[in-house]
Amino acid sequence: MVKKYVTMKKWLLVLLVFVSCSKDEIPLPVVPTPTPVVVTPTLPPSVPTSSTWLDNNNIEMEVVDPQLKSNRKGQLTVPVIIINYLPKTKGDSLDMNLASDGYWELKHSTIEQCKSKIKIDKIVDKLSIDEGSRFRDYGQDVVNQYISIDVVEYINVYKLDYIMINGTRMIDYAKLFDKINMKNYIENKGVKEIWFTIFAKGDENMPSLKKEPKYINPSTVYAQPETNMSSKYGDVSNSGRITTDLPIYNNTYVVYGFEGTRGSDTDLHNRGHQIEAQMTHVDNSEKILFGGNRLVPMFFWKEFVGWDPITDRPLGRSGCTHMPPNTTKDYDYSNKTMVKSDITTWKPGGGTLVNVNSDTWTNIKYKYNLGPYINDSHVKWMIFWFQSIPGYNNNIKYNNFTISNWWDILYKWDDTMVNRKTLYN
Repeated sequence: MVKKYVTMKKWLLVLLVFVSCSKDEIPLPVVPTPTPVVVTPTLPPSVPTSSTWLDNNNIEMEVVDPQLKSNRKGQLTVPVIIINYLPKTKGDSLDMNLASDGYWELKHSTIEQCKSKIKIDKIVDKLSIDEGSRFRDYGQDVVNQYISIDVVEYINVYKLDYIMINGTRMIDYAKLFDKINMKNYIENKGVKEIWFTIFAKGDENMPSLKKEPKYINPSTVYAQPETNMSSKYGDVSNSGRITTDLPIYNNTYVVYGFEGTRGSDTDLHNRGHQIEAQMTHVDNSEKILFGGNRLVPMFFWKEFVGWDPITDRPLGRSGCTHMPPNTTKDYDYSNKTMVKSDITTWKPGGGTLVNVNSDTWTNIKYKYNLGPYINDSHVKWMIFWFQSIPGYNNNIKYNNFTISNWWDILYKWDDTMVNRKTLYN
């Protein structure tokens, strides 16, 4: 049984799962015109030369864009499969009866527009995760990346089956994964993550469907969590932690649930919550009461994040997915308030304090193409926070211990569980 130390988000209707992390949606289609960059080719991505089709042409196996492949510069390669659900009409547009391509208004996007939008986001996701593993580099380009994301399959699915679990309509992952032989990818090819993008079908409360009520149909609404772990050691994720929704194989894997009308900001945001869930699970420090109703381990949440058990907000340390260290409000990534923080020199007990505000992360210039997110304070915060997480060769001391490489904890979960590894050793 997996212990739960913090209150995690429960299963929600898929509309609420993605709208809960509030931010203006990114309109479709996105057609950026970025300038050439040093490390990667320019966006938009190249067009695959051919595809392989399965399941009576309901599953399309695209040729993986080179920008999604490993650059072979990281010490730890993380194989990933990308799956996009694109229910379509006979005219090759996204079917509004099964998907909603806008929160405020429906755009009736073509399948090609949806594909282009998703691929741009996934390239930015991949490059940002790689960049985020460069411990305390902060745009200096002197620290090597530790993680190298390597997309091994890129799959578009045009028809899905659903199942009912605890009264909620959900994707039938087992049936889909059986069709593409996911077991082989997880157990024999080392795949650790599945990035699953959908255009969530809204319910009667979605503003865009109120404008076009003919598409309102409660029977077509289904659920997908922001993150979802399948493991013989239990589900440690930002979900309701249902143990029967994903097939369990010999190796652990995580399904990241992405929303097509959003973007890389919320994609990376979801990853931040998964990091928080796994670090919380392995934190064996003393448990303290937060906010008067949550018993959580002290080391990660109080010592690293800086969460105050009285005010129930972080301030002045490293912050978290929802809050940088200069704010007490959720999603306040553009806050110009200057606060002293030790995020760039963090160590237990306190590092050197420096002034930080949103300019600290938003003004960093990276040598890869962020496309439409080049000035996005949310995306930039997530990269900055990832780079502040104790990584490879961090050499941070804690009493008689050394802080672990937390990326190894995240991506080598089976080894972490078997050997009872924690945040410091």
